[in-house]
Amino acid sequence: YSLGMCVLTMLTGVSLYNECSRLAQIHRTVELIMKRGYQYVLRMHGLQLRIDPQLHIILNGLLAPPASRWTSDRLVKFMQVTSIK
Repeated sequence: YSLGMCVLTMLTGVSLYNECSRLAQIHRTVELIMKRGYQYVLRMHGLQLRIDPQLHIILNGLLAPPASRWTSDRLVKFMQVTSIK
């Protein structure tokens, strides 16, 4: 999950936890991302992100709920198959 958030922060240039002053607020933001997807949270912040479809797949895999979240092995295999560098 943290890798997905790092990638998302690098792509947007915005920390999605800026407005959070307490741990409970950060937890709520994390839950929103896992329930509704990262695009929902970007819209909450007034951001639009137009990215390559393969990067969209990677972000969805890294920010998925724990049971279906990608492992590092799956990420590497996906990048090898799709030739992402």
